[in-house]
Amino acid sequence: MITLLLCGEKLDVNELSDEFNVTTRTIRTDLNKRLIHLPIVCKNGRYFLSDNSNLKNYDFINFSKKSGVFGLYPSINNLNENNFVKGFDYEKIDKNFFDKIQNAIVDNQTLNFTYNEKNRDVNPYKLINLNGIWYLIATDGDIIKNFSLGKISNLKISKYFNKNAKITKFIEDNHQTFISANLVNIRLKVDKQIKEFITRRAIFPNQQTIKELEDGDIIIETKASFIPDILGIISYWIPHISILEPLYLKDELMKNIKNYLKKEKQCF
Repeated sequence: MITLLLCGEKLDVNELSDEFNVTTRTIRTDLNKRLIHLPIVCKNGRYFLSDNSNLKNYDFINFSKKSGVFGLYPSINNLNENNFVKGFDYEKIDKNFFDKIQNAIVDNQTLNFTYNEKNRDVNPYKLINLNGIWYLIATDGDIIKNFSLGKISNLKISKYFNKNAKITKFIEDNHQTFISANLVNIRLKVDKQIKEFITRRAIFPNQQTIKELEDGDIIIETKASFIPDILGIISYWIPHISILEPLYLKDELMKNIKNYLKKEKQCF
């Protein structure tokens, strides 16, 4: 809820209750008591941050300490625009280690480290958190790669480098999933029962609504580089989302479902 509010979302108690599988009473308690330090406004049944609140980093740090979420961030007082956080279940990363990487990003300094028993020299661009795990997005030569912070060792800061403006923009446009220069165009059909939720929050990276059908369903497009990540999101919304293109992705999803059903049968 905190992330949604800070991103400018207008929250509905009933929708939050369904999403987080808790009672509306619990949601209201969080909004009216636990989050009392935030300048929350309720209008027409929706909760949102006041436009006049001018909430700055300092205010958010104080709020996070008072509300008990401060410890969820590895270094909340130093988080900047070079970090993107998705979710609240965070992997624990050493503060000095995290700050060292973050400073290298800000100062445009090359990083040298060991990863999967190989020595790497990379140009760091961004830190992201996906499903609670921290990743470094960097270029290894001319290739954009994702490195799990938990697997990095022998970290050293090296020479200065010039960031590529095109790469920076590409990362900014695609930081909601694992990043690669090889993006796949995916077309999905979304049932009308969930279309408001899907369109309001842009569940998929680079999400665009292409067409609304006569029956109320919609067709959306998304671009992704890490197929398992996208399949995981689609699987969560079965049977309300179906894959139209590409066909090999549809086949992969069907294969995953069949394997799951096969394993379930073996349990009986």
